[in-house]
Amino acid sequence: MSVKYECIVCGKKFPKGQGVLLNLYNVELAFHSKSCALKFFKTLFSKIEYGLIGNYVEATINEFREKIADDRKRKAKNI
Repeated sequence: MSVKYECIVCGKKFPKGQGVLLNLYNVELAFHSKSCALKFFKTLFSKIEYGLIGNYVEATINEFREKIADDRKRKAKNI
């Protein structure tokens, strides 16, 4: 019998291997879909004061921008 998880946003049950599972500091977050995960994190971030996470948000944005720039350079045609 497979392990069943329950989505913390909508309560839907889903088997192991599906959904989104995150373990943050020994707190397991189980979401049956990416839309439930997005809904959870949008709600969470709306409750956190920006001053507490602003530096982390900016660092993460920069990290993704650098990755995009590197990917574009790698994919560019060299003539």
